[in-house]
Amino acid sequence: MIQFRDPAGNVVTDGFPVVGTSLRLSTTIGVSISGATSVQFGYRKPGTTSIAYWTAVVDDVPTGAIHYDVTAAQHDTAGAWTAWYKVVQSDGKVLMILAQSWTSVIEGSPPGSV
Repeated sequence: MIQFRDPAGNVVTDGFPVVGTSLRLSTTIGVSISGATSVQFGYRKPGTTSIAYWTAVVDDVPTGAIHYDVTAAQHDTAGAWTAWYKVVQSDGKVLMILAQSWTSVIEGSPPGSV
């Protein structure tokens, strides 16, 4: 599961992320990612089938705690986003962790109006 955080680092527990604001997307895999050669945050923006990746930050190797800070400029589309983490281990095994889908809204607009 992804935790959404506002720019001050506070966990957002209600409402919907607003387009043009930054988000911290964090998760804990629950297994060591020692020796990982790549840790990425993958996403699909609303209204597209294109997949892209950003390099994620490892917070704790033994537990697999990782995050990615989505900038306000990157968070530019209203609608349903899908996100996951991809970890490539040193032995070539790939861990794909479906993190979450969420809906981003234009400020002042109810979800579903985009």
